[in-house]
Amino acid sequence: MKPPCSLVLTPWLYQYHIGILFLRVSVSLLMLTHGIPKLLMLMQGQGPSWMNPIGIGATASLVLCTFAECLCSITLLFGFLSRLSALVLVFNFWVVVFVFDSEASWAQVELPLLYLVCYGTLLCTGGGAFSLDRLITRKLAK
Repeated sequence: MKPPCSLVLTPWLYQYHIGILFLRVSVSLLMLTHGIPKLLMLMQGQGPSWMNPIGIGATASLVLCTFAECLCSITLLFGFLSRLSALVLVFNFWVVVFVFDSEASWAQVELPLLYLVCYGTLLCTGGGAFSLDRLITRKLAK
């Protein structure tokens, strides 16, 4: 019988991938709480009332933000196209931190900056061993 703390006794490589899985799933689920209200705004036709931080139009900005925070979060949740999804989310939060909130204090951009750091980490690591990316790569290699 394995001890209850056998997860701690797993080899380092598996702990690394379990950490990536935990980060990927938790940050994706948390981001969906921000993305779903934006999707509802878009479906209700509230695009023109959205902000326009990069000069492409309010509705286009809302569409891109919704795409990043909903679709990319879902793909990242399952580890599908992980690095591409993380790249889109890094860009999204780079705009939030350094363009939209450029005049704000660091305390006011703490949460978006934390998301930026998490997505930057996932951009570097990829989806990890417990992802659809890894499963697809293994199937294609056979």
